[in-house]
Parts: sequence; structure tokens; C-alpha cells
Amino acid sequence: MSDLYQYFRYYICESLFYINISFILGIAFLWWLISQVIIGYIYILFICLLSKVLPFTWLKYFVKKVTGICLRTVQIPEKDLTGKVCIVTGGASGIGKEISTVLVAYGASVIIADNNKEQGVITAFSINTLRGNTYGYAKYMYIDLANADTIKSFVKRFIYDYDRLDILINNAGIGLNNQISSDLSLSYVFQTNYIGTFLLTESLIPLLNATLGSRVVNTCSPIHRILGSNLKKIIKYAEIPSIQSYGASKAAILLYSLKLRRTALGLSQLPSTPSSERKVQLNTYHTWCTCVNPGSVITNIFPNKFPFNILKLFSFAFLNIKKGAQTTIYAALCSEEKATLYLSPYWLPGKGSWILDQYADFLSVYIGPYPAIPSLDDKASVAAEYLYDWTQAKINKLNMQDRTM
Repeated sequence: MSDLYQYFRYYICESLFYINISFILGIAFLWWLISQVIIGYIYILFICLLSKVLPFTWLKYFVKKVTGICLRTVQIPEKDLTGKVCIVTGGASGIGKEISTVLVAYGASVIIADNNKEQGVITAFSINTLRGNTYGYAKYMYIDLANADTIKSFVKRFIYDYDRLDILINNAGIGLNNQISSDLSLSYVFQTNYIGTFLLTESLIPLLNATLGSRVVNTCSPIHRILGSNLKKIIKYAEIPSIQSYGASKAAILLYSLKLRRTALGLSQLPSTPSSERKVQLNTYHTWCTCVNPGSVITNIFPNKFPFNILKLFSFAFLNIKKGAQTTIYAALCSEEKATLYLSPYWLPGKGSWILDQYADFLSVYIGPYPAIPSLDDKASVAAEYLYDWTQAKINKLNMQDRTM
């Protein structure tokens, strides 16, 4: 009876979530279509009006200039990264490969951390072959974010080989896997996307803090807006092996990013913590963290089956791999002032605060990396602290299991 109840509970939750996502994507696509029509109409009207008062040569020059200003996207700063060391998880293919290629071109030493050994070696070789006149290089190292042992081995080897870490880009992730991890009783997706990212980042935090000007860039998703900072729902969906756990993992990533930023600012304490017990080292450098929405890009994180294969019908509205990597690259290279908590590549009319923005963050006019307001409530900082403690307890459980084996 219990198994039957769990089955129906899972089926109903899964169905409701798919309906919700379908509705959101439908509104997002409709907004994208309307915005494209409006922009096209404005340009045509603008050209027609100017043609009445300007000669053709002047009109052509003027429209070109105005179009360049109106459609100007945020430019990625070209930065000399010679001597800098970077880690890009999931760097063997897709957006991660593009990020690694650009960082090497800027002179960085990039570690491609991926669970696909063959593809990782091929990617590192191709980047090094085509890198041109730069001191940068790519190197592949194996890691599986779903396996704590491989994470620990990766960190141990990395610290042995390198004495600094300037940029950690947590790009790796999976979209769907209907399995429960045997060690933590969490969904495989949540353990990979969030727990694995958390363990890797926390293991490297001492080295990051020891490197002045270091940066952590976490990959989020507009799907976080469904759960926001509702910690109860995040933990609930973390235990369900379905698409809900993907949304929970991205909401958790955003809260973890908030926690890291608060630590860097010396604010990372629960309200109930007495001031005498707080251990914030204000004179110690803490790495800065930002979270990005890469945009809607067709990648291999979701399986090629219904209902995900329907998205390919709308691929003409999606970003390509190069544009999908721009927000992450910008977040890694821009100044701390511009590296806000959440960056989106889309035009959000209310910068993330309007109801329409909840849909536009999935699909809108591409303007390049731009600060946006994530869906967090007033208690988000408290939720971030409690989620951090909850995750640490899970990590401690893993460590205890390792000792008893």
C-alpha cells in the first residue's frame, strides 16, 4: 500500500510539474515572439520616418549607428589571464568547452574537469592545438560529481599540482535521471548538480581564499523561480527522482551562491547566533561568487525523448553554444561590482522583479550578460544558512560512511 501511495504521489507531482513548465515555456515563447515583432516594427517605422527627411546615404549611416546602439550587447572584457589557473567542470563539451576555449585564448591554465574521459582528452588536445600565440593551455582531469570519492581524489591531485586557483566555474550538471543515490537517499540529479558542486567548492575554498581576486561562478537556471528560496520544498523535491529535483538543485545552487557572497561580506551568520560566537574574519580575503543563467540552449543535459525533444522545434529561438557561454565568461572576468548575485543574458523589462520577468528569463531578446533580480524572498539569507548546515550534515554523513567501510 505504501509503495502504491508513493507511486501515485510521484506520478501526480511529475505531471503537475510538467504542466507548470509547459505553461511557463509557452508564455516565454509568446513573449519572445511579441518582442521580436515589436522590435522589427519599431525599426521599420523608424526607417520610414527618417527616409522622409534624410538623404539615402545619410539614412543608411544613421540607421547603422542607431541600430548598433539599440542592439548593443554587453561586451566580454578581454583580460590577460596569463599565470591564472581555472577549473571548468563539464568542460569537455557544450558550453563548458566554449568557456575553456576562451579562457585558454586569454592565457589561462584551464583544468577541464569532466566524467567523460575520452571526450575530455580530445577537447583538451583540440584546444591546445588551436590556441595560437598564448601561454594558456588546457588539461583534462577526471571527476564525477555524483561520486564523492572522485571529487576528493580530484581535489587532492589538483592541490598537489597547483598552488593557486583563480576561477572555479561550476558548469557541469544533468537534467534528468530517475534514480536515488544509495548513500544519501537523494535524487541522482540533486546529488550531482548541488551536493557534488557543494563538496567540490568547499574542498577548494581554502585555496580560493588564498588566491587574491579569486572567483566562483555557479550555473543556475530560470527554473529556480518555481521554488525560489522555499527551503522546505527544495529539500522535499531533492528526494524525488524526477524533473522536480532539477529545479530543486538550481534553487539550492542559488542559495549556496548567496551564502558564499554573504561570507565574503562578513555577513554569513544566522540571526540567532550571539555576536561573541561569530567567527567572521573580516581581514581575510574571501572569494567572490556569482550565479548565472546561461540562457535557453539546446545541450545534451536532457534526454532526446518526449517531452524534451519538443524543444528542438523551437531551437530557432534558442541561443547557440557560443552565446550560451557568454554570461559565464563575463561573470568570471568582470569586476566584483558587476558580478552580481544573478546574471541573465535576456532582456527582462523589470530586471527580474516583474511577473513577466519570471517568463522572460526563460526566453526573451538576447542582450548579453546583465544583472537581474532572482526569485528570492526576504528570508532567503536565513534559508541559505540553514541549507548550508543541512548540506554539511549530508557531507558529514558521507564521511562517516567512508570511515566505517
